[in-house]
Amino acid sequence: MIRITVKESILTYILDPTRKSSRVKNFTMRIMDIIGNMYPIPDKEIEKYITRILADFQDEQFTDFANNEYTYTDKIKKKIKELSENYAEQKFKDLLDTDKIFIKQSYTLPKSISPSDISKDITKSLYEKEGRINSFEERVINEIANMPNIAFWTRNIEKKGFRINGFINHYPDFIIQTKSGKTIILETKGGHLDAEQKIRLGGLWASKAGNDYRYFMVYERRIVDNAYKLEDFLHIIKNI
Repeated sequence: MIRITVKESILTYILDPTRKSSRVKNFTMRIMDIIGNMYPIPDKEIEKYITRILADFQDEQFTDFANNEYTYTDKIKKKIKELSENYAEQKFKDLLDTDKIFIKQSYTLPKSISPSDISKDITKSLYEKEGRINSFEERVINEIANMPNIAFWTRNIEKKGFRINGFINHYPDFIIQTKSGKTIILETKGGHLDAEQKIRLGGLWASKAGNDYRYFMVYERRIVDNAYKLEDFLHIIKNI
């Protein structure tokens, strides 16, 4: 006697080749349930995108999906996010080029801060105590603070401080002021991380903010387009 599990019975029903349209619909609804809300992308647009993908599936792909639904769904979700981010970036650039979006000052350095987790004392910090910094950040800012052309530096408050508001919201790590009056916005990254979107947004911000502003992304080890290795960055900043 052959024993058929409930799951096998359901799969046999769903994967019936005579039920292609309902199969696509059922799998689409299942994927959407797993993905959940992807605001601000409307559910209807997500549904249409998933349906287009599944419409080209062969029987063996549906079977494989049924047995590995979370793997497939993760890939689909990542692709939707990627497409959405690419669209948002291009739309932002279009609006920027046509002056529908423009730079507007909306942030001033507070008179005082009270970070819950503080860093070591490093010379030329703007405040008596600065927010927590990791080992690479400490190395970078210590090198910068000891340069004769630097007036002050401060650790930007994570998720609450200065923000570059564009196709993403970017809170850089440091705000640095030189004695020549230049404001330098600095983001640091360890060798295992990359942030190409932030680099592109920072470059756009600096190009619109004016000659008194600079944006830099500095990596500990990696070589990334339009970013700097630490030694190259230090050579530049000492002359600003």
